[in-house]
Amino acid sequence: MFTRRSATWTAIILFIVIVALQASSYFKIAFSIKDDPIVPGDPLSKKPLPSPSPSSPAENNTVHVQTYKRDYTTIWSYSASLIFIYALFCIVQQQWCRLQKKFMSDRGMYCRIRSLLGYEFSILDSTWTFSDVIQVSGLVLLNSLFILRHRVLVQELEGGRDLYHQEYANRAAQLALVNMSAGVALSVRNILHNPRFGTHTTLAWHAWFGRLGGLCALYHTCFQFVQKYYRNSYDGVFQVLFFNVRYTTGTCMITAVFVLYVGSHPLVRTMSYRFFRVSHMLAFLTLVLLGGFHHWTFVVFYVAVTCIWLMDQFKLSWPARLVSVKALPGNIVKLQLEPSFSIEPTTFIPGQFAFVTITDGWLSQKLYSHPFSVSRFDQEPASSLPSSTDGPLLNDKSGKTVYTFYIKTNGKHTASLYQIAESGDSTCLRHMRISKPLGKPTMDMAGRSYSDFEVVVLVAEGIGITPWISVLQQLGQRGHHIKTKRITLIWSIRSADTLESFLPEFQSHLTDIDCIIKVYLTRDNIPPPDLESSVSDLQLSKGRPNYTTLLKEIQCKYPTTDIALGICAHDETIQQCGNTARGFSNNQSIWAIRPERFEF
Repeated sequence: MFTRRSATWTAIILFIVIVALQASSYFKIAFSIKDDPIVPGDPLSKKPLPSPSPSSPAENNTVHVQTYKRDYTTIWSYSASLIFIYALFCIVQQQWCRLQKKFMSDRGMYCRIRSLLGYEFSILDSTWTFSDVIQVSGLVLLNSLFILRHRVLVQELEGGRDLYHQEYANRAAQLALVNMSAGVALSVRNILHNPRFGTHTTLAWHAWFGRLGGLCALYHTCFQFVQKYYRNSYDGVFQVLFFNVRYTTGTCMITAVFVLYVGSHPLVRTMSYRFFRVSHMLAFLTLVLLGGFHHWTFVVFYVAVTCIWLMDQFKLSWPARLVSVKALPGNIVKLQLEPSFSIEPTTFIPGQFAFVTITDGWLSQKLYSHPFSVSRFDQEPASSLPSSTDGPLLNDKSGKTVYTFYIKTNGKHTASLYQIAESGDSTCLRHMRISKPLGKPTMDMAGRSYSDFEVVVLVAEGIGITPWISVLQQLGQRGHHIKTKRITLIWSIRSADTLESFLPEFQSHLTDIDCIIKVYLTRDNIPPPDLESSVSDLQLSKGRPNYTTLLKEIQCKYPTTDIALGICAHDETIQQCGNTARGFSNNQSIWAIRPERFEF
């Protein structure tokens, strides 16, 4: 459970904590540095400064602010900048089909640019692309420019107040407020930006806006505490932290930001997804409730994003009726639910996921919902359905819609579900809830899906097969809108038990399409031949797959055909397969790549 990635990020967070504890010393050193020449006198001096007397034109051109004046230019101009950038991205996304024709007029140049910008590499055990570096660096640069732009405040004549750093600290606070608000807006799943960019994109930016907001808040907090401690005599740190209402709320809010960071750590999410959800919810509510007491600008921004968040929470959970729950080999649970909402089959995109809650109680259902890939989407008209023996249909007019999930036992929450499935007593699952299908699993900004490609390659490791089951279901229907003629599934698993759990899905979906399933057993030996013969074109091998060789064989077999590649595996496999496929793209064949990391 304690993976290399978790260990790396633990070390990074401990380093940040140590730096934060030493921040007071760093700011004291900053105060001791000689200030800008236009500041008259020592910035640490408490003596009143003499009134400037005009003596020369050059001296008259230097203006010194004598009183502290609040400036909110940063908060409004930065907000307007983010809205403009978002609108620009929306326009590009809408016009991408037309722009893509221009970019792909020279397919070779397009492939070289995409190979460069999309190349994935690891930094501190995290996967990055050059495109990610450019975008994140641009956001960091934008924040830096708004902090370091032309300053207005210089020095107070009485008291020697350091307005030079005070202005920077206030600008950082304003940026922190906007960044945290943007992070909340990007965390929701049911507003307009989701259909445009997909949850995997918005949640990634949600994390980056949260990180930048936390760093800006830390800068502001350290300066305020150090400045207050310097200018007044206190009997301890506790009195400094809780000097007045603003300092008390500031202390609680920076603590809430720290809880957000710790609760979203990969190790914490792996060990207890429930703690991640609860800590995130409580920290967010702390920021919202105390922000209004800290400053009036919090009311303006947090009321808006809180309304968006509440609307999202309302749409995120719908009653669902349990159809069946079965315990399968390999500690896998097959869960089938009938939701209370109606949805057209054409609106469901293979590879989407949904939040599922198996606990009772309204509050627990909000806090403990968990995302799972929708492996099957089945819908029958109401006229063709027999009378239900396990409860009334939730949608008698539109028919019965059933979502199928395959859930791997990994933690206390899913372990209890597996025990329920084994016992056969599912009375405790009468009050389940489910969200509408979420995500935008398309291959490019133009909105193309797997069915738009003649050749589809799917790579999975372990339970990563779950999103590809729905893709196989769609491609196996052989409708007039489906162009796919050939599917290659490369699946790496530890034991044959996992394969047995999914054999019925392969047998039902792959009867009318040319498909090769290559299964690699990394620990178990090859099972009896009858297992392999149960599905046509199923090939079993011992050991780990050589992805570079396998993808090279496909590229040589279809040198003039565009290929769709879906990968749901560990980061190392996604990085290797993605870079290899981007390198194969050329004038005659372009590989469209869709990675599924499920980091949210």
